[in-house]
Amino acid sequence: MKITKAKYLMEAVIVAAITLAFIMPSSAVLTNENTTIKIPDGAILQTITDFKQDTLFKNNPQTLAAGDDLWVTPFYGDDYMPAITVDGMNNVVMVWTNEETFTTSYQGITYSNNPEDELTWQENAVVMGWSMENPVAWDIGFINGDHFTGLGGCAYDYAELSQIGFQIDDITDLENTLGAWTWSGENDGFVSCETVDQKTHNGNHYPDLFGWSDAMIYHFVGSGYDLPGCPVLFRTDPVGMSGLSYFDAQENEDTAPANAYDYYVKDTETLHHVMSNEETGKIIWKMTKQQEEADIEYTPYQATLGDGTYGQMAGNANTVLITCIDGGNVKAFYSTDDGSNWGTSTIGTGNFANVCEANGVFYCAYTNNNNLYLSSSDNGGASWSTGIQVNDVDGTVVDQHKYFDIHAGGIAWTDDRGEDWDVYYQPLATGPAPILVIEDIGGGFGVKATIKNIGDADATNVQWSITAEGTVFVGGEKTGSIASIAPGGSAAISSFLLGFGDVSIDIEVECDEGSGSRESVSGKLLLFFLQM
Repeated sequence: MKITKAKYLMEAVIVAAITLAFIMPSSAVLTNENTTIKIPDGAILQTITDFKQDTLFKNNPQTLAAGDDLWVTPFYGDDYMPAITVDGMNNVVMVWTNEETFTTSYQGITYSNNPEDELTWQENAVVMGWSMENPVAWDIGFINGDHFTGLGGCAYDYAELSQIGFQIDDITDLENTLGAWTWSGENDGFVSCETVDQKTHNGNHYPDLFGWSDAMIYHFVGSGYDLPGCPVLFRTDPVGMSGLSYFDAQENEDTAPANAYDYYVKDTETLHHVMSNEETGKIIWKMTKQQEEADIEYTPYQATLGDGTYGQMAGNANTVLITCIDGGNVKAFYSTDDGSNWGTSTIGTGNFANVCEANGVFYCAYTNNNNLYLSSSDNGGASWSTGIQVNDVDGTVVDQHKYFDIHAGGIAWTDDRGEDWDVYYQPLATGPAPILVIEDIGGGFGVKATIKNIGDADATNVQWSITAEGTVFVGGEKTGSIASIAPGGSAAISSFLLGFGDVSIDIEVECDEGSGSRESVSGKLLLFFLQM
């Protein structure tokens, strides 16, 4: 007997609505109202724990034993469009869309701190309703910055024509740290939304608006424009509960109607963008310098690179790289000088592609004949390895744009080997890498902690910070750097504190290789003595 999913829609609780008015450049729009939604009791619709005995065997169990593919989504209905990231606590996190019926969908989310263990994905998996009729999950990224550290992402409700933003402070405490909001007004003709790993940033137009950016495509109507398939860069400020959108009115490059818009946040100042014009079949690159010109339309750094569609982007300190499809071939554009010069290379034969970077190597996942392939480049995109098939069961990958994702945390794709679509996963073998953890946090005369590298490669240029909040007179914030921590090695850090009463302490570390960790503790200060 088939067990159907219980349906409990989240009630929307309006926390705040604010009205803002500023003088704006012609292609910048500040949102008039931001309705924040907090999750009340009962908002999480279904967990795998509730239905484990029935749902674990909705597919033929033999498919689970066929090779290394890991089954992530044991829910009834179609599960598709996965997006993947890694949070600051080294949890691999995934969102996707669960479509119960043609007109009813939910957002799914799960995580694993041991991603090669299939059951950890399933036991942590939940689906949620956003008090909306037909939401589709689009993307999620790790947001690391002074104003917010956690997970941020975007979804869209096709019934209400409404954007959905969400943030998660702690994926292991979803019910208490998940917040969501919608923006006033209707945005029809919605095509896509991307949220990438990034540091929070602001821009030259509104320096007080600090947050993360999403890259969207929808039918933009406003400010005298009517632009179907318009690329829009949307910055969310969850602390100030406001947002800012830059739309491309195409004064310089012909970007609309776009079928893809992706971006790479190099640092708090530099963002690279790629847009794919569906009608012209061209790939357009832009770079925005936040304190010089944050608007994607007016930035002086932009160019049409050449033929291609469905462009995707990744980068590191040395290289920015774009993958796209051109005449049935997977092609790469790459630059080592922030877009002043570009090279091209061919990766393989395919229909759709996506790309990520890990430990100095670029990895491209692409589909062909309903299979998923993986190729890598260790020379910045100039040449690529022969693609190897990822999925174990031949011909089961759903071959559509955005129906698979690749990240240093792994590869996720939509698979039809069972009675309906499901999301499957494989880890990405990225070679040796450092893994930083924070251990032995203690008090006494100040706060002390140990940074340990439990990975298998050196952690270089380790940046750390200790921040104390409360009645703290001295030592409210201390930062430092460590040149290198070898595998298995550790380093002690500390901060002298002077104050009185309850304090909360956040400790963060990050290295050049991208590994980081964050821990929070509380204690009581008695002048210079910290009791924990």
